[in-house]
Amino acid sequence: MKIITSNSSRGAYRGVLKHLKANIGDSNIVIAPDRFTASVERGLISSLNIESTFGIEVMSFTRLADRLVGKDIKKCLTPEGSVMLIGKVIAENRDRLQYYGKVALADGFASELYAALTAIRNSGITTEMLRANIDSMSPSLKAKTSDIALIYDGYLEALSGRHSDSSTRLYALAEFIESHPESVAGAHFYCTDIYEFSAPELAIISGLAKNAMSLTIGVTSGYDNPNRRIYPDRVIAKLKAACPDRVQIECNDEELAPPVQAISTQLFSYRPPKCGVENGGKVELRCANDRYEEVLALALDVVERVRNGGRYKDFEVFVSDIADYAAEMKAVFSRYDIPFFIDKKEMFSEQTRVRYILDAIACVRSGFRRREVIDFVKNPLFAYSVDGGEESVFLFENYLLKYNIDRSRLFAEFTLKEDDNRAKRSSNRAFLKNGNTVAENEIPNIVRVALIETLAPLNIKNECKILDFVTAVRNLLERSDKAWNAHVEKLTELSAYYQKCAEQVDRKLDAILNEIESVLDLDVDIAKFESIFKAMLKTLKIALVPTSLDCVFVGDYDSRFMGAGDIYIFSVRPTTSSRARRAAVVCLRQTTRSISRSLDSTSRQTKGRSL
Repeated sequence: MKIITSNSSRGAYRGVLKHLKANIGDSNIVIAPDRFTASVERGLISSLNIESTFGIEVMSFTRLADRLVGKDIKKCLTPEGSVMLIGKVIAENRDRLQYYGKVALADGFASELYAALTAIRNSGITTEMLRANIDSMSPSLKAKTSDIALIYDGYLEALSGRHSDSSTRLYALAEFIESHPESVAGAHFYCTDIYEFSAPELAIISGLAKNAMSLTIGVTSGYDNPNRRIYPDRVIAKLKAACPDRVQIECNDEELAPPVQAISTQLFSYRPPKCGVENGGKVELRCANDRYEEVLALALDVVERVRNGGRYKDFEVFVSDIADYAAEMKAVFSRYDIPFFIDKKEMFSEQTRVRYILDAIACVRSGFRRREVIDFVKNPLFAYSVDGGEESVFLFENYLLKYNIDRSRLFAEFTLKEDDNRAKRSSNRAFLKNGNTVAENEIPNIVRVALIETLAPLNIKNECKILDFVTAVRNLLERSDKAWNAHVEKLTELSAYYQKCAEQVDRKLDAILNEIESVLDLDVDIAKFESIFKAMLKTLKIALVPTSLDCVFVGDYDSRFMGAGDIYIFSVRPTTSSRARRAAVVCLRQTTRSISRSLDSTSRQTKGRSL
């Protein structure tokens, strides 16, 4: 195995490319992060000056597993499906939990535990290792560890023979290469743009190093860089440990241009340099008192550039935390009429149609408690389907509150009403229907009947097969199609942004219901079904695309920057002062693509850090 080290990601990439060029004509497989495979393939075509990648394949570790192991790997669960399976294991073992018993069924617990178990598995830690030192732990830590090990075992058992997850696929690939060395013996392998390897990925690399024609990995290294703490030097040690006595290290340092050198040494230094930094006029360092000042300075630059013939798309903004900056971005850009796109994902559980199902389930599960009933009837998909729409729903709510109607009283006809003389004197529009005065209870009764009829498919009293609840949800969705289409049309009139959210809902909802059907075969009541369904939705998000071709792009370390114009990096500097935090703004003026590549690499390396 050859490890190509460099002081820049471009240098590491070019070092890998040099070895790939020498092997043109043989079979070559380049491994890259899943979300960057397309861009890496485009880069290879450009760098090698070829018209196609015949003889060169670009894929991720998981796609390599699908290629080599194929049908021997059971159907892979989505993260949401894995959360659902963990939720099932937790429910079955709740009585045996020592520490987490009281919170085991709480919203979000299964997803948090899935994240923890994934980290444990990717670190190569087994349940035996967890239990090995349990006797020397404090009582609370001992109880936590025991619970995690119990659920860990149950999860692996639930996966065994029926399903797989992302970690299972990688472990299966490592075992396959070990037992079938001929499967990789005829190809050269390369890794690029990967700055951290999990335990199963290291096992795969070990197998490739032993059995493939060659293995070349490019890694950036900090060396004597003032900002070396952000470089993945620890990866080199891990790779050497995975392949002892089989590693050659080759240095491919670059002489960095002044702008790139300024970025490399100053971008995350958290303090302005004591003297000027040579950068060819392409890098500008600024300080601001708070986030609003940062964004305001950017907005003024944008307005000036556009006034002089520039385009909004000439600006790309990297922020350390989109959630922290979103309010300032929206306020300032709206003030200056600057079109922008924030590359963040929307919570799937907050979309109208998903909320409709969740509120419907909560309504039935609670026995038609007033709070849940009001939440459900106010959903646009229910309101659109009722004669009189939102106005009727509001009158229904007022009626429930006025006469304290709750739970079982909703199943009987509403008879309470004001007398006719008082009704005529009332200014409340509750007594008007089609311009005519009606009894106070007439419109609420119409809404009540529609409510009971709508939720009838879900109103299952006893435990039943989970498939029955999935069928009921599909029935509910099908009956709301007309209202949903009307709602999407209305959203389209308001904003293309909301339309993009709505367009993805049906496909994702159908995928979730399909996964529940295929993974779980158990008897549940409405409360257990709600817990499983909510666990799957807890962390699911919708990724959007810009709704305009000419807008300022705002992203974080998960975004892919093009580097065609000015790049702004907003980096709040840590401080112990109680005063407003100082913020460092770095502006890269008309950066070259090499600077963009270096910046993009650095942003991925610092994932999880506070910039």
